[in-house]
Amino acid sequence: MPLPIRAPAKTEFSFDALEWRKILQALRGYASNEIGKELVDTLEPSIDHATIEACIDINAECLDAVKIRISFPIQGCCETKKIAKSLSVANTVLSVDEVNGILINLEIAGRMKKSFSDRKQDFSELFSLTQKLFPHSGIVTSIRKKIDETGMILDSASPELKKLRSQQHRLQSAFQKALDLLVRKFSRDKVLQEEHFTIRNGRHVLPVKASHSRRFQGITHDVSSTGSTLFMEPFEIVERNNEINRLKALEEEEIRNILSDISIQLAGIAEDIYNNQDILADLDFHYACGCLAYRLGAEKPVLTRSNTLKLLNARHPILLLNAEKPADIIPLSITLGDKFHTLIISGPNAGGKTVTLKTMGLLCLMVQCGLLIPASQDSQFPVFRRIIAEIGDPQSLDDNLSTFSARLLNIKKILDDLSSDNLVLLDELGAGTDPKEGISLAIAIIKYIGSRNALQVVSTHHGGLKVFASETKGVENCSLAFNKKSLKPTFVLSVGIPGSSYALELSRKTGLPEEIIKETQSQLGEDQLKVEDFIRELESRIEFYKKKNTEAELKKKQLDSLVEQYTDLLQGVKREYHEKFEEYVLETEDRFVEFNRNIERQIKEIREKQAAGDAVKQIKNEIHKETERLRQTQKKQKVLFDGLESDAGFQEIQVGDHVIMKGHNQTGLVIAENKDKKTMTVQMESIKLETNKNKLQKAKPLSKTLLKDSVPVISVEPEIDLRGLMSNDAVESVDTYISDAIATGLTTVRLIHGKGSGSLRRNISEFLKHDDRIEDFRLGAWGEGDTGVTIVKLK
Repeated sequence: MPLPIRAPAKTEFSFDALEWRKILQALRGYASNEIGKELVDTLEPSIDHATIEACIDINAECLDAVKIRISFPIQGCCETKKIAKSLSVANTVLSVDEVNGILINLEIAGRMKKSFSDRKQDFSELFSLTQKLFPHSGIVTSIRKKIDETGMILDSASPELKKLRSQQHRLQSAFQKALDLLVRKFSRDKVLQEEHFTIRNGRHVLPVKASHSRRFQGITHDVSSTGSTLFMEPFEIVERNNEINRLKALEEEEIRNILSDISIQLAGIAEDIYNNQDILADLDFHYACGCLAYRLGAEKPVLTRSNTLKLLNARHPILLLNAEKPADIIPLSITLGDKFHTLIISGPNAGGKTVTLKTMGLLCLMVQCGLLIPASQDSQFPVFRRIIAEIGDPQSLDDNLSTFSARLLNIKKILDDLSSDNLVLLDELGAGTDPKEGISLAIAIIKYIGSRNALQVVSTHHGGLKVFASETKGVENCSLAFNKKSLKPTFVLSVGIPGSSYALELSRKTGLPEEIIKETQSQLGEDQLKVEDFIRELESRIEFYKKKNTEAELKKKQLDSLVEQYTDLLQGVKREYHEKFEEYVLETEDRFVEFNRNIERQIKEIREKQAAGDAVKQIKNEIHKETERLRQTQKKQKVLFDGLESDAGFQEIQVGDHVIMKGHNQTGLVIAENKDKKTMTVQMESIKLETNKNKLQKAKPLSKTLLKDSVPVISVEPEIDLRGLMSNDAVESVDTYISDAIATGLTTVRLIHGKGSGSLRRNISEFLKHDDRIEDFRLGAWGEGDTGVTIVKLK
C-alpha cells in the first residue's frame, strides 16, 4: 500500500525556502477527516522509486474519479485505533459513543468497498486497496438493532431494557403531574423563587425562597450562590424520586450488560477495525491528492532513473492556487541534465527568475511525495536525495550576520555531501559583496557543484556569469523574456540566450532624472553597453523568428489538415463507387438472368407455334440489341471504376485533365480554371459545366470527341422560386431544374413555392415522391422558410 513515508537519513529538502507548507495546507483542506489530515501533516518526500510510483498511480486514479464524479463516501471517519487496541484487554466494556464510532467506520468501509467493487478494470489500484477493507456488515446490522446512527441505545436492545424504560415512562408521567400540582400550590403561597422544578444531585427539586423555607416541608439539596434560593425536594415526592432513581440505576446496569455483549462481539474483529482505519486514512489522503490535482489541472509525471529533469509546460502550483485566472500563469519548459547540468538564468528584476527556481523545486518535491503536478504528462523527474535551495534574504540578526555571511553559511551546508542525485537552486549567487569578487566566488561555487555532477540552477544579474556560461561545457545560459515596449516581464523561458537586466530602461520608466541615467551609461563603458545592446537585439531577433516559426507551423497544420481532408474524401469516393459498381454488377447479372428467361420463353413459343422465319429473325435481332446494350453499359461502368481505382491519392487537377464529378458516372475534360481559383469548367459530352474543384476527381481519358459540339456553360443556383406559376408549369420547371442541378453537382436544393392555399406545395410533393432522382425531401424548418419552402436532397 503506497503511503506517504518519512524520508530516510542523509536526505535534505529546503521546505521553507520553497514554501512547501503552502502546498500541504492546500492539500489538507481537501482531506475529509482528521485521520486523512494527519497523513497530510506527516507527508515528506520519499527516495524510493517503487513507493513514489505506486503513490502517483493511485493519486492518478483518484484524479480520474474526481473528474467523472465517482462517489467517494469517506466523510465522517472516526478515530478507532485506540479503541481497537483496548478491546484486547479482558473485560473491556466500550461506551456507546465508542461503539458507534466503530460502527460508523465499518459502514464507511462497506460503502467504499462497494463503490469500487465493479471498477477493477479502470481503477485497479483503488479496487485493490478497497478490497482490503473488512466492513463486517453482518455484525454491523446486528448491533444497529441495538444502537442507532445517533449513538442512542434502542428500547429493543433487550427485553429487560424495554421493560424498565416502559416502567420509567409511566412513573415519569404520573410524577410530572404531581410536580405540576406542587408548583402551582407553592406558587400561590409565594414560596417559590421561580415557577418550575429542576434537578439537583439526581433529584427533582423546587427553587424555594430562603425567607420562606420554614413554610416548605422538604429536604434541601443545594443553595444558590447568593443564598437567596434553596433547592428543596418536597417530602411528597421523595418516594417517587427514589423509585425513579432505582429504575434508572437498573437501566444503566442493563445498558452496561448490552455494551458488554457488544464489546465481546467487536473484540473478535479488533484487528480488522484497526487495519480498516489505516486504509480509510489512506483513501482520504489519496482522495485529497486527487482533488488538489484537479484544482491545479495536474497531470501524472514520468519517473526516470536517469539524471535528467525535463519540465514541459510547468506552472508554479502556489501561483495557480492563488490565481483568479489560472490560464494567465505562463508555463515554462526546460530540460536539465541532458545536454547540460548547470543553468544560469538572467534577466530583469520581476522577470520571474525566482519563480522559475521555486517552480522547479516545488514540482520535484511534489513528485517525490507521489503528487500529480501542473505540467504536461511527458515531464520527466529523477529521484533526488537532496533538493536544496538558497532563496531569499537569510540575514540573521541573532547571530550578528550580514546577508552575505548568512548566505555563505547556507551555501557551505549545501556543498557538504554533494552528489549526482542532488538538485541545487541558488538565487542571485554572488550578490551582496564586491561585484568582481562576487563573480569569481560564484564561478568557483558553480564549478564545485558541477564537479560532483549535481544538477543546479542559478539566477544572476552578473554579466561575468553569463560569459562563463557561454564558454563552459555543461553550463548553459537562459533568459526570461521582457517586453521592451511595456517594460514588463513575459515569464517566457529562452534556453541558450543570456538575458538583459534592463536596468537603464526600468530606471527611466520609474522617473529617475535623465542626468543620472546618462552618468550611469558613461560609467558602464562602451563595451558593457554594446554587450547589453547585443543581448537585447538578440532577444528581438529570437522573438521575431519564434513568431515566424509559429506562423509557419500553423500554416503547415492547415495544409496537413487539407491534405488529410482531401485524402479522406478521395477514399470515400472510391468506396462509394466501389459499392455502386458492385451493386451495378449484381443488378446487371440479374437482368441477364431475366433476359435469358425471356429468350427461353420466346424460343419455346416459336417452337410451339412454329413461327415463320421472319418472326424468328426479328426476335434474334431484339435479343442481340438488348445484349449489346447491357454489355456497353457494363463496359462503360468498368472503365469509370478502373479510372477511379487507378488514382492512388490526392492529385492536383489542372486544365486538360480528365475528371469524374462526385455523385455522377460521366467522365469529362477540364477546359478552364475560373478566376476565383475555386471552380473549373468541365466538358461532359455535349455540355459544359461549372463546378467546385473539390467535387472533381482525376480519371482515365476518354475520346477527344468530347470537345466537339459544345453548348454554353450551365450555372445553376441552389434554389428556384416557383411562386406565381400554375401547378403544371411549376412541376415542369422543377423537372428541368433538378436535371440541371444534378448535372452541376448540387446535392441539396430549395424549392420556393410559398404557403398560400398549399395546392402548389402538394403537387410538387406528389411529383417528388415518384422521381427516382430524389433521395429525400422535407418542408423547411424555422429559419429556412418554414412550410413555404421544400428542401430536396438529390441522389
